[in-house]
Amino acid sequence: MIASLRGRLLWGIIGGMVILLLVFSILLYNVIHNALNNQFDASLLATARILIATIETKEDFESTGQQERIKLEIDTHIIPEFSGNLAAGFYQLQRQDGQLIARSPSLKDQLLTATEISEKPRYRKILLPGRKPGRSVCIWFVPAGKKNETQFESAKEKRRLLALVIARDTSDLYEQFMFLRLLFTVASAAVILLSVIIGSLVVKTSLKSLNGLAKDIARVNVDTLGNPLDLAKLPSEMAPVVQKFNDLLDRLKLSFERERCFTSDVAHELRTPLAGIRSTLEVALLRQRDLPAYQESMADCLSIAREMQELVDKLLALARLDTNQITLTRNTFSIAELIENCWKPFAETARTRNIAFENHVSEKILCRTDKEYLAMALTNLLENSAEYTNTGGRIWFESRESQQHITLTLANTGCNLSSEQAGKVFDRFWRADSSRSDTGVHCGLGLALVEKIIRSLNGNIYITSNDGVFSATLVLNNHSI
Repeated sequence: MIASLRGRLLWGIIGGMVILLLVFSILLYNVIHNALNNQFDASLLATARILIATIETKEDFESTGQQERIKLEIDTHIIPEFSGNLAAGFYQLQRQDGQLIARSPSLKDQLLTATEISEKPRYRKILLPGRKPGRSVCIWFVPAGKKNETQFESAKEKRRLLALVIARDTSDLYEQFMFLRLLFTVASAAVILLSVIIGSLVVKTSLKSLNGLAKDIARVNVDTLGNPLDLAKLPSEMAPVVQKFNDLLDRLKLSFERERCFTSDVAHELRTPLAGIRSTLEVALLRQRDLPAYQESMADCLSIAREMQELVDKLLALARLDTNQITLTRNTFSIAELIENCWKPFAETARTRNIAFENHVSEKILCRTDKEYLAMALTNLLENSAEYTNTGGRIWFESRESQQHITLTLANTGCNLSSEQAGKVFDRFWRADSSRSDTGVHCGLGLALVEKIIRSLNGNIYITSNDGVFSATLVLNNHSI
């Protein structure tokens, strides 16, 4: 089951806030951390350069093998960090061969290790006396006053490079880092808590419209299907969903209206033949009659019962087609032969009315679909044409065949339907005779049944009425099943 929309929105907002906050905090902490480290290293380097500037040298005769004398004087007024036993700074000056020249008294017995010889300052983390954390910088340089030795590599070869190591206690720096981590942690927790509170309020407020929509939907019933839901009070994101729901209400309203009309039409269609049977039986029982009179009454009732059975059969067929409760079987057969067989029940009636029937469908056209249901559709179409064609009129079938489809057109003369009326012939119980004077003769289900059958066979049917000619065009798929 999908989690609630409220929870998904809330956790989405909080999760996004937490991720952004963590990324921002880490980036900001690293920026400040690096800035403080760089500042600390710059201060170390500046102090080292000041000390280097105070170093004085004096050469003895190199032929004697003696080394130059080096003097380091520290002005405690300029650099007070190296004075006293509790000095915050430490230094150590040594020759290239490792011989110590000067060192900070506060180092006691500990030595500051010089790095490998390099023209650039080298930084490292160290432990100071008392196992305090510290950071040092080592600079290799040529003492001032050397003659003809301006090149670093030349001085290195003559072993005249000196190494100055400056170190400081980083306890205060690390305390600042700890304070920053604590500050970011507390601030992040507070922001997350506020985000949860604010996010909950925002989500709750935003979803009030959903609760209102649920109440509006709960009030929808059969009598209020015509009242669409109001879109003005809803967020724009919900408008498409609500619009589709309103469209559904319209379709449901039409369906209920059709159901009411259908129920009314069925009742009307059944009431007339039942009234005929009842009146016939009542008349027959009014007095004693001879056998032929009773037989005539029974024949009338049987005829009416057959009409009722035909109506019920068509209703059952439509119900099965509506719910896809039919089984289709694919057969290959001749369309022209099927049309001739379907026309036979109406041929005699057509001859008595002098109606000409023409079948122009080629016998070579073969169709592959359900023969039984197609025959039912063609029979209903031919019955409709035979009934409504004018006396002395004409009924004809034509066909066209393509690689995938077979198009059949049944046309008849004597049609009085307008184009608007022709579009309603597939409506159930619809008849052009609005007074229903022919109730019991035509129930208005034949063409509705034809449309359902053709669509179930994956085909289409179109109706036109022009210049007194009624045409039904069937487009059949050779592989419709």
